[in-house]
This record gives sequence, C-alpha cells and structure tokens, in this order.
Amino acid sequence: MTSEEAEPSTRHTPSYAKLLIIVQTIVIIYFIFWSLEEYLNNYYFQAYVNTSLQGGGFALVAASSVGIFSAIATGLFMKLRQTRRKLAHLAVAEGPGLESHESESVLAPHVEQHLINMIRKSTTTDTASGSLPILKREEPSGQAK
Repeated sequence: MTSEEAEPSTRHTPSYAKLLIIVQTIVIIYFIFWSLEEYLNNYYFQAYVNTSLQGGGFALVAASSVGIFSAIATGLFMKLRQTRRKLAHLAVAEGPGLESHESESVLAPHVEQHLINMIRKSTTTDTASGSLPILKREEPSGQAK
C-alpha cells in the first residue's frame, strides 16, 4: 500500500461533520439577516449599536478586509486541492510507466540541475589534478567561511 492510497482515508471528513458545518452556516446567515433587519426597523437597536460601535469604523473595515481575504484564500486553497486531485488522478491513470522526476530537494529543479552541471564541469577539469572541488558557504556580506 502506497502513501497515495492511504492519504484519502486520513483526509476524509465524516458526513455528520459536513452536515453540522452546513447547519451552522445556515444558522449564522439567518442571525446576520435577522440582526440587519432588526437594525433597520428598531430605533432602540440602532441607538444601541451606534453608541456601542462609536469609532469602530476602523474595526469594521479591518474585520471585513480580513473576512474578504480569508474567503479569497479559502477559494484559492480549494482550487489548489481540486487541481492536485485531478493531477493525482491523471498520474494514476497514466500508470507506473511514468518516471517520477520529483526530488526531495528544497531547490527548484532548474537550479538543482544547474548546480549538478557546474559540479560535473568542475570535477572533469579538477580530476586531472586529483582533487575534488571544495564548496564554501558564503555569508550575505560575500565573505567565505
């Protein structure tokens, strides 16, 4: 059993949890609608809200900005998950004939390939002298250690 086969079962959300999330969302939307209607039709509630939130315009703008950006981030994350699922499905559909070129490196593939080519070039010229290249770590100021 590969990790790809085990992964979907660990990420599965139970159906009762999905139902609970939907019910909570409906209740929250209902309370928002009710509060808005109450604010528009009740003078005392308007006075209470206006005195409670004096100078809170900045807080309202900040909270709504966070909400909007969170919604955008959630949408992008969901799109990313959907795309990964499609790619995983395509990879499985292609079969084991595909070779995985994905490496465990933190470097971008073109950077890693460039470094490999540089090392190969330097080792072919340095093998005549019998020494291997020495890699030195450089500080941001440009001085080698």
